[in-house]
Amino acid sequence: MPPFPKPRFAYEYDLGRELAALRAYTKQKPDRKIPRKAADRLLLATWNIANLGVQDRLDTDYALIAEMVGWFDLAAIQEVNDDLRGIEAIHAKLPARYDLLFSDSSGNQERQAFLYDTRKVTRLKEVGRLSLPPSDLASIKIPGATTPFPGFDRGPYLGSFACGSFRFALLNVHLFYGSPDPADVDRRTLETFAVAWWADRKHRDTRSYVPEIVPLGDFNLPKAEPGDPIYKALVSAASTSRRTVRRSARRSPPTPTTTRSPSSPARPTTASRGRAMSSTSTALSSRTCGSSVPARRS
Repeated sequence: MPPFPKPRFAYEYDLGRELAALRAYTKQKPDRKIPRKAADRLLLATWNIANLGVQDRLDTDYALIAEMVGWFDLAAIQEVNDDLRGIEAIHAKLPARYDLLFSDSSGNQERQAFLYDTRKVTRLKEVGRLSLPPSDLASIKIPGATTPFPGFDRGPYLGSFACGSFRFALLNVHLFYGSPDPADVDRRTLETFAVAWWADRKHRDTRSYVPEIVPLGDFNLPKAEPGDPIYKALVSAASTSRRTVRRSARRSPPTPTTTRSPSSPARPTTASRGRAMSSTSTALSSRTCGSSVPARRS
């Protein structure tokens, strides 16, 4: 996103009052209440923090952002600039047990990042940007699109994690926007389909390091409802994946499941066996979290 202009006024606030208001908000709005952290629950957030590292922010601004990130066990952050001062300032405001993982910069000089509580979440070995080889690009096609898929403008960032016995991978995306022009909408839709296509293929591949894939982040999705072309591209692999899951469930013992909390607004459902998420903050829970990961000292 292009940098916002500097505000024409000085916005002053009392940090203590704002923190108190944030903490009270979750009690006053039960439909938006974020569950408390618990041994049997994984709280996961995704947040596009606009122009992070581009705009000048106050130390108190970072404290407020860190307060909300700290409500979760793991947060995927988008729009992290090549200048790391913003994400590092947030990290510095979090408890010492939180770790930071970030990608290299790509389109628009943007990175993606993960902030996670090491008492609850263990980082696994597979980490890196998603890049489709040229031989796969022709597979990324949708009806009606006249623009060939050129690859990702901002390559999705893959991180693999474990929470107890639950192993999963997060695909942190900030997909192309461009403009409302048909060619740009085509490209955005193709990028969205590429995420779903890749996640579904990896879920089916017996060689996958972690087959449970959760695409999440900023999909630049205008409407999360049937009929929207980008939503359709995102969930295009879901029906096939559900059939695979049902067949697998008949043959094997029950596997860990993930569910959204009531705090999550209506957003896309599955693009793989995991859930695709594009809200500012969304909570997941897993009944297997905390069963085998020892608490670390902060």
